[in-house]
Amino acid sequence: MPTLAAILHTLDPFIVQFTATFGLRWYGLLYAGGLLSAWMIMRAVVRRGRAGLTPKQVDDFITEVVLGVVIGARLGHALIYDRVLFTTFTPSFPFWELLAVHKGGLSSHGGMAGLLVVCWRFSARSGAPFRTLLDLCCISAPPGLCMGRLANWINGELWGRPLPADLQATAPWWSVKYPREVLESSFDPARLEPLRPLVHAGDDLQQAVVAAAYAGDAKVQAALEPLLTAYWPSNFFQAFTDGPVLALIVWSVWLRKPAPGITAAWFLIGYGVLRFATEQFREPDAGVNRFAGLTSPMLISVGMVGAGAVLAWAWRRQSRAA
Repeated sequence: MPTLAAILHTLDPFIVQFTATFGLRWYGLLYAGGLLSAWMIMRAVVRRGRAGLTPKQVDDFITEVVLGVVIGARLGHALIYDRVLFTTFTPSFPFWELLAVHKGGLSSHGGMAGLLVVCWRFSARSGAPFRTLLDLCCISAPPGLCMGRLANWINGELWGRPLPADLQATAPWWSVKYPREVLESSFDPARLEPLRPLVHAGDDLQQAVVAAAYAGDAKVQAALEPLLTAYWPSNFFQAFTDGPVLALIVWSVWLRKPAPGITAAWFLIGYGVLRFATEQFREPDAGVNRFAGLTSPMLISVGMVGAGAVLAWAWRRQSRAA
């Protein structure tokens, strides 16, 4: 098998596929794994007496967290990245594209907004301290955020920005190339003509080349790779920062036993800074709003840093005055 200069994305999003569009996907499994890890962390914290909740309360809370995160993440994705989902209907299940979560499209910012609503509602109903619930969620979130970015990678979505022109000719091994680029309107299909004998295509040469590349045809992959653009591996950058790096930040704060809410405030600061930094390597989605050269996710991240700084100051001052 020929050695490719860059990482060629040819991962199958399905673990088990039943129809052309339905099956068990890695995307769903990884998100389920993230929520399971959050539940296990919460239970471990409660057993050590740090949260003031009972195991039963944690079980009830995580059930609401699952719903809040998924609903918030989907609505956030539609509002920030793909508003056409609200008005797109299809003849196949689930009929409304907004409900087609299995295809991908969950926003971490939206998930956090959904989580905030869940914490507020659960606190009001159960009497559990609101800030403690926030802290509990924030120390439990990094594994799930990391798995979410890996799910994006497997799905072949949220591409990075193209590498500089001087790196395209000899793309480094860590860069990423996507066969589905040939389906983009900006790609000249005439460039694929030398590959026609390899795929025995009819009229739709582009689809045939993509299918052969994802089927593992080494000859097609080797011939296609030089024609593709090399992108920054933004999925891996964000998996690392949203997972291990963010976990180090929030756990180092939480282990010092600060006042309730301080850990959550530092989560906002840490996530906001890290997300803003890694967004520099991510290709903005089509239709994403911009202001002063910043995309919507960048602006939201700046807002998170500001909100975290204000909350950390206010809650620390309040705890000292108490």
